[in-house]
Amino acid sequence: KRIIILIPMTIPGNGKTFFIKQLKEIIEKYGISFYSIGSDLIRRKVMDNLMRKKHLTEKQAFEQSGKTANFKFEEELVNTFDKIYNSDEIQNSIIYIDKNHPPNAINRSTEPIRKYLQGQIKSSFKLDLQFVALIPDCINEFRFGNNLNSFIPFSLSYLIECYLRVKHRDDHPTLN
Repeated sequence: KRIIILIPMTIPGNGKTFFIKQLKEIIEKYGISFYSIGSDLIRRKVMDNLMRKKHLTEKQAFEQSGKTANFKFEEELVNTFDKIYNSDEIQNSIIYIDKNHPPNAINRSTEPIRKYLQGQIKSSFKLDLQFVALIPDCINEFRFGNNLNSFIPFSLSYLIECYLRVKHRDDHPTLN
């Protein structure tokens, strides 16, 4: 069984959600199961629930939804992984994590899967699990001072382009 988890190392506005539609279409042509877990969509549901139950404004709901949304995101990730892992029919699959991942946040998204797998490995089959970071193709990454190992894999022009996309979008689930 092969499961590939795609983790985009990105910032808001780089086109993660838009990319999913094209990627899903291509992947499924090859008979590979494709799953996407979107942190913004999960947070939107949590915000809507808070606004309905506690009569909060959108801004208040956004400010109060972080912890619950993270918990729900991890829960959905593990449930999706469990569905694939325990299915006899699904042999090759990709899980796309539609969430912003600066370099220091990758472990937070991979940890729920690692915890799930502790003690779960079935001796009856081989699991090929791969975590794949998707890194934007940027020239002239931004570096901190003289330390060559301290850098952000985004160029200044990439950062500005993403900022402008966020500033001008009107159909985002959580950024209004």
